[in-house]
Amino acid sequence: MVAEQPTPLSPGEPPRPQPPGPDLAPAQGMPARPDLEPIESPMRASMRPAARQSRTGRPWDGYDAIGAAILLFVFALWVLHFLLPAPPPTNVP
Repeated sequence: MVAEQPTPLSPGEPPRPQPPGPDLAPAQGMPARPDLEPIESPMRASMRPAARQSRTGRPWDGYDAIGAAILLFVFALWVLHFLLPAPPPTNVP
């Protein structure tokens, strides 16, 4: 099996790195790493507080009001479900 020969370089082009091949000896072992101190993971931009944030969020729009109304309605149904008495049983002799 013959490997492809790299294309020749033009006069001003830097040399290209060659992929490892059978002519390179395999590495014997990894060098010992010194004990490194753990670093804090960087915060995502969405979690980082703004430098000069005048208020906590954006103003409400119509979709926020619709969502709040739906949540309020579902919560009211859930509360009424537990507060209202159950109907009397119908299968009593």
